Amino acid sequence: MLTNSTDHIDMDVFRSHGEWDVVGTKSVGIAQQFDSDPGVMFPTVRFKLYLRRKPRFYIINIVAPCVLLSILALFVFSPVVLRVW
Repeated sequence: MLTNSTDHIDMDVFRSHGEWDVVGTKSVGIAQQFDSDPGVMFPTVRFKLYLRRKPRFYIINIVAPCVLLSILALFVFSPVVLRVW
């Protein structure tokens, strides 16, 4: 939740994710003027999230299944190779 007195985002309702860690947050409220409407100020809020990637996520979800499937494929075709010889 963003209030007028803070410049950070309240993370009480944030649900943790397996791939990313939220390291920090920042919000900036500005008034912006566009060329299409000269003289009219539009309030804008910009949010910044500082994230850190969890490297273990890729090892568990991508690398390990690929390695295990490759090993399984070798075991599946090994009896065929032995019969030929």
